[in-house]
Amino acid sequence: MLLNLHSYYSLRYGTMSIETLVENLCTYGYDTAVLTDINNSSATLDFIKKCQDAGIKGLAGMEFRNDNQLLYVGIAKNEEGFKELNDFMTHANRTKSALPDIAPAFQHVFIIYPFGTVQEKQLKDNEYIGICPQEVNRFIFAPKEQLERYVILQPVSFRQTDFQLHKQLRAIDNNILISQLSVEQIGKETEFFIKKSELLDAYAPVPKLIENTNCLL
Repeated sequence: MLLNLHSYYSLRYGTMSIETLVENLCTYGYDTAVLTDINNSSATLDFIKKCQDAGIKGLAGMEFRNDNQLLYVGIAKNEEGFKELNDFMTHANRTKSALPDIAPAFQHVFIIYPFGTVQEKQLKDNEYIGICPQEVNRFIFAPKEQLERYVILQPVSFRQTDFQLHKQLRAIDNNILISQLSVEQIGKETEFFIKKSELLDAYAPVPKLIENTNCLL
């Protein structure tokens, strides 16, 4: 139930190969995950095949960014959704245009926005807001109806020991020194695998988020 995996096909951001991602999914107890490399889907078919070989449900997605700005994560519901994601990104590449802050009206794609970028009332039927483990405490006493549009969002981008490598890649991408990197230019230091049981424990105070996430998968 990891909705936001990055491989090293997320150029100058992710550090893990597809093989390493799948191995870690098994090691940490996950049976379902979505590969959402940044602005591309180059490794998707390989990921799905290797997941199948390992007895894991691998799904296709894509994370959309303008430079360092995370806009939203797309998860394909089916083959039509995978085509929608790729057509959207291909158009932006061909026209050399920035991606819109709000996702288009996809027909076969779930969209997840990072917390704090949109309001619940702005969401379409296929859209949700992702909550990282560090943000759970904000929702412990929220009315249930406010939680209907929220899901678990634990990004995975590097091994726990590779955060320095990630920062090196981000410095190269931004053509600056590591010491000059801003918070916006790097991932959170927590973007590594944790056991599925630990992830579920983190969201135990708001089980509705677990239920919503399972519905997407």
